[in-house]
Amino acid sequence: MRWDRSPGSRMLALVVVETDATVTITLVLRRLGNADCPSNPEVSVAVSLRMALGTRTLLDGSTMPAAPRRVNRIGIGDSTMRSLGVVLVAVLLAGCSLLPPPAGIQLTIPGRQGVPALPVTVVDHVGIVREATPAEIPPAYVSGETTVLAVPERGDAVLLVWMSGMCIDRAIVTIDRLGDRYRATVDAQSSALGCSTVGVPRAIELSLTEAVEPDAFEAP
Repeated sequence: MRWDRSPGSRMLALVVVETDATVTITLVLRRLGNADCPSNPEVSVAVSLRMALGTRTLLDGSTMPAAPRRVNRIGIGDSTMRSLGVVLVAVLLAGCSLLPPPAGIQLTIPGRQGVPALPVTVVDHVGIVREATPAEIPPAYVSGETTVLAVPERGDAVLLVWMSGMCIDRAIVTIDRLGDRYRATVDAQSSALGCSTVGVPRAIELSLTEAVEPDAFEAP
């Protein structure tokens, strides 16, 4: 298969599950932009096991159910590393996030200066959000907390700003009614097993069906 685009930094995690009969390997990637399922090449990945693979069956965890895959043992000189349990696995990379988005308004905050793009889903349980678009981080945002701010010269829109991370696959913004107020909650989805703790501020503009003051929103 032709190599269209290297996964590079989109690799988030390598999950290995070993039993007496099988070894299941799942390679998790960050979504490529806002693509649903781009064409994916095969790539070779070296995987260390707790014990030699032996006669156990190697399974590809990117399919349901997991499917058997081809195994090539790494050779060193005249011997192989069977005793170290190292195999070279041809894994079919899934270009989509393993965490499917819920129904709602879909948008993607573009990446910038080494910061990856972030897919966002706005789930509006109130019916007050007409449109959601990426926005610039306002200079007034210094708290690092989830905050709702005013959009200059617009009474029918608010700015939602929050602190995200480098390995977040998707942010889910939920709008709920809270008495005569509204609650805006941001939940992060990540399939990474470990990642940098560096915070990344994110912002979206919510166009509303009516004029609502930012103070009417609670952002826990």
